[in-house]
Amino acid sequence: MMYWTERFRTAGVIALLVALAAAAPASGATFIDMEIPELVADSDAVIEGRVVEIRSFWDEKGVVIVSEAVIQVDDKIVGKSEDWVTVRTVGGEVGGYTVQAPGFPTLDQDERVVLFLSRSATGDDAFGITGHPLGKYRVVEDAGEQIARPSVDDGAVLVSPRGGPATVPQALTLDRLKEDIRDAARLVGQDR
Repeated sequence: MMYWTERFRTAGVIALLVALAAAAPASGATFIDMEIPELVADSDAVIEGRVVEIRSFWDEKGVVIVSEAVIQVDDKIVGKSEDWVTVRTVGGEVGGYTVQAPGFPTLDQDERVVLFLSRSATGDDAFGITGHPLGKYRVVEDAGEQIARPSVDDGAVLVSPRGGPATVPQALTLDRLKEDIRDAARLVGQDR
């Protein structure tokens, strides 16, 4: 009888784990929604630029691969930055090992971007992206117009600060996005 009970418990635990895994969303990460004024308030700078170099390496502890992208800054929309900034993100490839962080922003060679940037907590010169996917817009040409598309993808789930679902930001013209960012900066006292 003991064998049957133990076997039943094991099967029950396995069934429960399978049910929980099936019920879990397929996304990689959940983020609290931030509107442009919040992103501006939490950022040290907001820039428009182009990715000119990417290098990936193991972090100091050898636990995770990180990537650093060098951005040539074309427009310092808000805040102060150099003409070239380094932006650090999680993930990359080193020596045949690949780390992906679904839902988190990535930067690609020659990509044009608008980035909300926060100084790195490590005290070095690298920036992080404020609000993770919410703080990156990809700039593309569409019918002769510069369009800024948010980088929130299927790997990210946005929730409102109250816990309900949030709507994904919409693409805007680059000029409109910059105008919204500068207006928000004036509202939150970041128009420096």
